[in-house]
Amino acid sequence: MIVPPKGGSPQGVRSTWRAIPLIFSARSKDFVRAIGEIDLDILRKADEILADESKWNRKCERRYTKEDKTWSLYTTLHKACLEVTGTVDHRQPALEEVRKTVERLTADKKYQHRLMDYNNDPETKFADIKKVFTTTIERVAAQVEKKVPKK
Repeated sequence: MIVPPKGGSPQGVRSTWRAIPLIFSARSKDFVRAIGEIDLDILRKADEILADESKWNRKCERRYTKEDKTWSLYTTLHKACLEVTGTVDHRQPALEEVRKTVERLTADKKYQHRLMDYNNDPETKFADIKKVFTTTIERVAAQVEKKVPKK
């Protein structure tokens, strides 16, 4: 599937058309995008946005505005998607991978909304949020590397 950039090309957003691999999931009967380089870009951008604790919003309400000066785990990913792709898809593979990381780190917790509840959990520290990014980036980078043919 080829997807054109949406709404023009905001500064810093890739302005070329890009191929997005789709996988048909028989279980969900939906199309699911395969993980790709764009997801790695989103994750790296999110890690950059939340560079230090002064940028972290400890109380996530899952509301993003351009005027925000601090971001939660959820809104950081929202902002990173916008900056990298020009649009937000809550089921973007990068976001799904972050959800998997949070699930693995909090198997004993029953969060209703993984990203928001993990961010707001009193036991979660900024270092834990950064660990989510680091762990997810490493895992996605390995998946993307497997797909790229070696020269």
